[in-house]
Amino acid sequence: MLKACALAGVVLVVGATLVAAQDPEHRKQGGGHSGPAVGPRPTPQRASPPPHRAAPPHVTAPQRPAARAPQAPPAAARGNEAATRRAAEQQRAAEQQRRAAGQRALERQHRRAAEEQQRANERRQTAERQRASEQRAAEQRRSAQQQRENERKNQADRQRALEQQAAERRRAAEQERAAEQKRATERANPALRPGANQPVTARHEQLRQERAKLSRDQHIRLRQAFTINRDRITRVQFTRRVGSRIPRSVRLFAVPAAVLAIFPYYQDYRYVVEEDTICIVDPDTYEIVDVLDEGAYGPGSRPQVAGLTLTGRERTLVLDSIPLDFPQVRLRLRLALGAEIPANIELYEFAPLLLDQVKKLRDFRFVVSQDQVVIVAPLDRGIVLVLDR
Repeated sequence: MLKACALAGVVLVVGATLVAAQDPEHRKQGGGHSGPAVGPRPTPQRASPPPHRAAPPHVTAPQRPAARAPQAPPAAARGNEAATRRAAEQQRAAEQQRRAAGQRALERQHRRAAEEQQRANERRQTAERQRASEQRAAEQRRSAQQQRENERKNQADRQRALEQQAAERRRAAEQERAAEQKRATERANPALRPGANQPVTARHEQLRQERAKLSRDQHIRLRQAFTINRDRITRVQFTRRVGSRIPRSVRLFAVPAAVLAIFPYYQDYRYVVEEDTICIVDPDTYEIVDVLDEGAYGPGSRPQVAGLTLTGRERTLVLDSIPLDFPQVRLRLRLALGAEIPANIELYEFAPLLLDQVKKLRDFRFVVSQDQVVIVAPLDRGIVLVLDR
C-alpha cells in the first residue's frame, strides 16, 4: 500500500509540472493562482479592433496565427510511465532480494564450512588424544613388563646367591665336622696324631722352630688373631716360661680358627692369657710350650721356598676335591714359584679326605685364582705349585 501511495504522488507531481510548462500565460491571467489546473483550458478569443479606427474597405487586417492550446499527456502514456516505474522498482526490489538471498546463502556456506572445519579439528584432536592415550598405555605395559622381568631376574639372582651361600655353609660345616671328628679321633687315640711317634719335647721344639720362621708381620698378625678380653685373663699367678706347668685350676681356651689359619701347629693346644702374655699350653700336661708377647718378636728370616711335587693321580685328587664354584680371588701378580701371596688374601685348608690320601699337603694351603689352584706354603705365603683346572 505504501508503494502504491508513493507512485500516485509521483504521478500527480509529474502531471502538474507538465501543465505548468505548457500554459504559462494562463497563470499570468489567472491573477496569481498557483494551484494545479484541472481539465482542458479554454481557447483564448482574439480581441476586436476599436470602432473609431475602422480600416478601409480595401485593406484587410493581418491575421495572427492562433495560439496552440497545450495538450495534456494522454492517459495511456501516463499509464506506461507508471508501469515502467513500477517495473523498475520491482526489478530493483527483486535484485535486492536476490543479493540478500545470495548474501544469506554465502553466509550459510561460510557457517557450514566453519562448522565442518571445527568438526574436523575436533575429530583430529580426538584422534590425537586417543593415539597419545594408546602410546601411554603401551609404554606403561612395556614398563610394567620390564619391571616384572627385572624383579624375576633379581629374585633369581638372590635365589642363586642364597643357594651359593647355603652350599658354602654346608661345605664349611662339613669341613668343620670332619676336622672335629679327626681331632676327637686323635684325642681318643693319641697314636694317630701327627708326630705322635716323636717324643713330646721334640714336638714342642719343632713347634717353636716353626714359629720362629714367621716374619715379624706374621708374628703381629698371629698375636692379633687371639681373642683377648677380661673374661679370658686368668688371675692365677704362675711363671710365664716355656717348660713351666700351670695349675690345673686355670681355665684353658681353644685356639681360634683365625690363628690356625696363620699357624696350624697350634691345632692340638690350648691357650691362656696372663696379663699381656699369651701362653700356649699342652692340655694333657698343662705345660707351657710357647709364649707370645710383644717383646719376643724378632725380625726373623724368611725361609727358602721349597717346591711341591705331585703325581698325576694326586693332581687329579686335588682338582676334584675343590668345587667348581669355589670362591676365587683376584691376584695382581705373576703366579710363579716363590711369588708371595699378599697378607690380605685368605688361604684355605685342603679337605680332610684329600689329606688322608695325599698326606704331603697337610703343611700347605691353597687359593683359587683365574681358574687355577695355587698351592701356598703358609709359613711365608710363597707359591709352591700352580695347577690348571
